[in-house]
Amino acid sequence: MLDVMIFVANGLANGTHRPYQQPNFEPPSTAVVINSLFFASLSASLVAGLASVVALQWVADYDAAIIRGGSSPEDRAKRRQFRYSGVVSWEMSEIIAALPLLLYASVILFLIGLTQWMWILHPVVGSVVAGGMAIAILFYGVTTLLSVAFVSAPFRTPLSRWIYSYISILLLGLYSFTQLLRIQHIPTWLSRHYSSYEGAKKREDSKIDKRSDLAMDALIWLANRLSTSQDSYKRLLLLANELRKQDLRHFESLKFQNAPWFSIFDLLGWKHLKIDPLQDISAEEMRAVAVLAHCYRIPVIQRILRPGERISYYWDKTQEEYWSQHCATVKPQWSQSSLSTRPNSLFLLLRDVPLPSKDTASQLEFTIRLSRWRNSPKQGPKQEAHHQVIPGDDSHLYGITVASVVQGCITGGGGLSPVFLDSLRLRFESILLGEEGHNLDAKSCLSQPLLYYKALVNKGSKYGSLHSDFTLLLARNIHSYSGAERARRVKEVLIMMWFSIGPYGFLMRRVQGMEAFFEANTKGIANWVRRLNRIPRILEILEHLARAQAAQPDIGSLWQADKPESGLVSAFGAFDELIRGDITREQHCILIDLICQDIEMEPLGTFKDFNVGDRRLFDFLRDPCLRFLAQFIAGLDATFADNKSPLQPSWARIAKHLLNYYKGTDSPHILKMQAFAWKLAPADTAALCKLALRDPDTLVSIAFLYTYFSSTKN
Repeated sequence: MLDVMIFVANGLANGTHRPYQQPNFEPPSTAVVINSLFFASLSASLVAGLASVVALQWVADYDAAIIRGGSSPEDRAKRRQFRYSGVVSWEMSEIIAALPLLLYASVILFLIGLTQWMWILHPVVGSVVAGGMAIAILFYGVTTLLSVAFVSAPFRTPLSRWIYSYISILLLGLYSFTQLLRIQHIPTWLSRHYSSYEGAKKREDSKIDKRSDLAMDALIWLANRLSTSQDSYKRLLLLANELRKQDLRHFESLKFQNAPWFSIFDLLGWKHLKIDPLQDISAEEMRAVAVLAHCYRIPVIQRILRPGERISYYWDKTQEEYWSQHCATVKPQWSQSSLSTRPNSLFLLLRDVPLPSKDTASQLEFTIRLSRWRNSPKQGPKQEAHHQVIPGDDSHLYGITVASVVQGCITGGGGLSPVFLDSLRLRFESILLGEEGHNLDAKSCLSQPLLYYKALVNKGSKYGSLHSDFTLLLARNIHSYSGAERARRVKEVLIMMWFSIGPYGFLMRRVQGMEAFFEANTKGIANWVRRLNRIPRILEILEHLARAQAAQPDIGSLWQADKPESGLVSAFGAFDELIRGDITREQHCILIDLICQDIEMEPLGTFKDFNVGDRRLFDFLRDPCLRFLAQFIAGLDATFADNKSPLQPSWARIAKHLLNYYKGTDSPHILKMQAFAWKLAPADTAALCKLALRDPDTLVSIAFLYTYFSSTKN
């Protein structure tokens, strides 16, 4: 139009007339650039839209192929696995993740074109648009780089994951290049990155595994958001089950203590609180009580559940009110409104009950039955004369419950953990002693041994049977200890066995404390061996004592407390009477081993002062192994068995004792017995026979004994 107006003006001014010719149009380069950016942006957005629709069709077809009807579940599973394998192998997830990049590119291209256009029209307007674009690019770039540098940054995008992967590959290549060139001083940050390199998808998993507090924070979050109602019991039990797996230091946080754990555990405890003591125990109940017992053992949870000042609760166990309080409370429906008027249900459920130290069926059953007994209004303890706290009814449900559970452990060959067994025994002692047990040490069993013994004699066989069960379980647990604690437990077993043999308490000194009592009455306690036939399951108890003595010789002799000769005479007679019963070859060998071990606890030459009566008693011993040992120790000639004896393992133990214990002796009597015994010793005797044939003097020489002892592996 400008050219046409110029042509007309020239004509009106009588200018030279020339034919009009339109000039060639050449758009400015800025217009080309701006239009290219705009249309590139439009193209990118259209391609992103089309690709997104296609991706949706991919996903819809994938789902339709999986849920298509008319086929068996097996066919659908195979079809799903086939489709899923294709998705993984063809990187469909990566393709879909790249689609937002087209939109990012579209926005960037549009903003660049707009900025350039506005700048041409007016620099001020262009500066404003450029500033907005710079802020947008800076925001996106900073958030993306933050997610690359810090795993916990919540600004992750596919681009940030790719940037991290490319940077890591670059750094790994740089590290490999420095290694190839054998550069000695590699930068510390490069070495650290190489040693800690992980894939982009595994970074978060690795960080989560290193954060031990995340699990507790998640449980606190759930506790604050789960509804506390009867319908939520299973979910809340699962939540409590996870608490037992957490580190104890995480429970001290204020965030944990502010969570509604009081209401949660009140509901969980209420579910098991009011149940008939005679009702059967289900497997589900045992699992639930195992979880609750673990949680109740956590000190912080105990403080949360403990009755506060606003709740009236008696703590004096010598008062009748303590035992009867809250036993008769019946709440058919659980509600949070009752929390202000009574103690927490879980606290009531597990009060005065030994908690299981292991989730074994026997311990859990015992805990549940005692809890039912404790919270039953009909069978709770009563107050009788002189404030003596005893079981409320004549059946002594506590003793019956413990006896049935303990008997099941013994019959099955199992045992109770040391801590759990001690808690049972402490409770048993407090019931057995009654009002005299108010000074019992809450951390040590048999703190008043003589009072315990007298009460055991007066109560009769019902408590005596439970005492015998405890003795066997204590012996089974000896292997769980070591050092001084093992020696202390052996003393405890010896005292418990002494309690079982009869009324000899008037001869003992009254001393408080188990170890002090043992030291003051060692001679009297050693008399257990005189009447060991009266001790139930004595063979198994002796087996455990023999193993403890063999593993730890400083335990010392088990019965040679007064005169060694007197103790041996009693032991030989009692063991001979025990052997007359129905015992196996293995049990016979254990008894012989125990006698040999106990003899070896004394210095050489101790057993020489046997009187004539003792020596004659040895002649009446029926067991050949015991008779040989007794006559040999008394200095008498004894007859050794041959290689075909049915008691060959016991004879082999005696042979080992003779050759080991009396090694280096010059006594003709001992050398003579050794010459008979060495052929039965558990060793390769063929080589020794050849040696004796070459040099007959070897049989009576110290060199032979040394050679023999060195050749034995036992």
